[in-house]
Amino acid sequence: MHNEFTITLLGYTKSTHTNYWPWIAFYRVFQHLGYTTEWYHSLDEIKSVRQKRIYICWGAPDSTQLKSYKEGILVRPGDIIIQKLTSINAVDGDRNINWGDNPKEFYKNFDWPPYQRFETMVDQGVNIYAFGCKTRYDIYPEKRRICEKLKDRIFWIPWGSCLYDWGQLQKAKPIMSGFKYDLGFVGMKWGVEGRGNVDSIFNYLNPLANNYGFKCALKGKGFTRRHVSERVHKKILQKSRLCPIINAPSWRAEKGIQDRFWTVFSTGRFWVTDTAGVLEFYNENEVVWSEDPQEYVDLSLFYHKHLDKQLPFIEKILKRIKTEYNYFHSWDTIIKTLIKDQK
Repeated sequence: MHNEFTITLLGYTKSTHTNYWPWIAFYRVFQHLGYTTEWYHSLDEIKSVRQKRIYICWGAPDSTQLKSYKEGILVRPGDIIIQKLTSINAVDGDRNINWGDNPKEFYKNFDWPPYQRFETMVDQGVNIYAFGCKTRYDIYPEKRRICEKLKDRIFWIPWGSCLYDWGQLQKAKPIMSGFKYDLGFVGMKWGVEGRGNVDSIFNYLNPLANNYGFKCALKGKGFTRRHVSERVHKKILQKSRLCPIINAPSWRAEKGIQDRFWTVFSTGRFWVTDTAGVLEFYNENEVVWSEDPQEYVDLSLFYHKHLDKQLPFIEKILKRIKTEYNYFHSWDTIIKTLIKDQK
């Protein structure tokens, strides 16, 4: 057990919120790594502890709210704050931002408010760091400026699978038979045109689900009335010949890749990926991807028909998930680095 720091996760304690799933995954990871771990819904629930704290924030509350709450009482000298970086956060006026039908152009003149708030806190002398899904920051001016300035305080990680513990991950193998569905997708359909993933679902998922007579299992809020349990989520992926990996347009614009990619391949299953962000982690010969909707459909149909062609990709991707592209490796590295930096 590591006794020097208590790790305190803030927000998203209810499973009805999509951010609950990475948070519960982080909670389990920290416990597996041997850290005393807490998880509070709101700031006024936090109880005092003797150990120094590592606070991990996203947007409800975020680090600015944490720092200003009971100034000097919650965040004490020696405590560390880690802020999740996203292009848009659920604080202030961020939730009203709409990137329209061309997020790549939108981001060129975007202010990146969460990044700017992080920069302000660093400039104020706050003992704060940040983490985020690994994306390209060199293609958008303001994001590039901040990330280059604060590169020693930002940890970029794969936005890994939330479904599997360490033991399950290490035992994972390709699943190549026993399928019940042609197409299995578990995820939330969220947002409106120009904000969310509805555009991606319309362009990439719907043509396959509606035009080829496939037997489909499409589950999750927006497809069904309820969220899906972890058990059902795993079962659908295990029983599906293809498991669509669909990213919101904003993720493709930043060349990131959402957790669904890691979850599908951690299950031992396969799908074509709809973002070049996968090349931030794998070489061209290790993955199958296309951002062009028609090519995406054509590739999907090919690998649906030629099941044996899936296997080499599953094996290559799964091998590196087990060793480096998982939350256990990412957070072990981050926490050890931070503790070392404090000494």
